[in-house]
Amino acid sequence: MARSAKPKVVRSRPMSWPPDAKHDYELWLQQPDSAGRSHAYVTVHSRATSSGSRSRFAVRLDLHGTYSSKAKAVPDAFEVADRFFRRKFAAHEFEVSETVRNYHITARARFRIDCHAWEPVLWIRSDRPMNKGTTQAFDGRDSPFLRNTFPTAEVAARFAFSYGERMVLGLIRGLQI
Repeated sequence: MARSAKPKVVRSRPMSWPPDAKHDYELWLQQPDSAGRSHAYVTVHSRATSSGSRSRFAVRLDLHGTYSSKAKAVPDAFEVADRFFRRKFAAHEFEVSETVRNYHITARARFRIDCHAWEPVLWIRSDRPMNKGTTQAFDGRDSPFLRNTFPTAEVAARFAFSYGERMVLGLIRGLQI
């Protein structure tokens, strides 16, 4: 008597954005290369709060591969968004961190949805005995980086780190800790 083969389980791909009440998802294509193919990414943007305000930052989820059209990228976009929603996928972050003259400098980048570029973010923590652990953050509306945006997260983070390093060395004013 022959055993019957187990049926194959085929995982279907999601056919729409996740049912997320707190975020909006959107697919974007970058400028095509000479072969007419583009890199794509999904943005995850917080919905407006009760006061009607919205953050200028979003999470950027890069898709692997290149696409000839937005329609070709949609299935991969839905899958990445679904994995992000289920906390099975995290956005890649670039961080530069080092101690300079008793100050710990940490620099990152945030993706700005309004201009589709990366804005630097900087934190400087004092390791000096008189105010050990005190942190000064350079982000938000008073950030010196508000008008400085960059095409990649790495360039933005390295710019912020360089700026923080120059502050610690006394070449730029603004360090208050």
